[in-house]
Amino acid sequence: MDDGRILSPREVYNEILEEEDEIAAWAKRRSRAFVDPTFVVQQEVRNILQLLPNPGIRDRADPFVIAEAKVRGLAVVTYEGRNFGGPTRRWWSKMPGLCQQFGVSCCLMPVPLQRLGGRF
Repeated sequence: MDDGRILSPREVYNEILEEEDEIAAWAKRRSRAFVDPTFVVQQEVRNILQLLPNPGIRDRADPFVIAEAKVRGLAVVTYEGRNFGGPTRRWWSKMPGLCQQFGVSCCLMPVPLQRLGGRF
């Protein structure tokens, strides 16, 4: 995020700040990497919400993540919707399923971390 190769929607930032913890402190230091939705992104969010009319409290930012990726031609990175390699129940309502329905690339966290040179 610091060098601009990773971005996240402002709605994710807002969700993170609901808790006052280390993750919130981390996000505050990188607030510039969280982008406000453009009009086009907002239109995509509306389309996604038609399939997901009542997102849960923890899923509220998901439509913004998917819409931002679609508009910018990026991939969504997540751990959602997979359980030991196979799809979980209701995967269609989680990031991988919604991404598939909207033609957005989606991958699990280890793939981009490796490509970006992350080490553990």
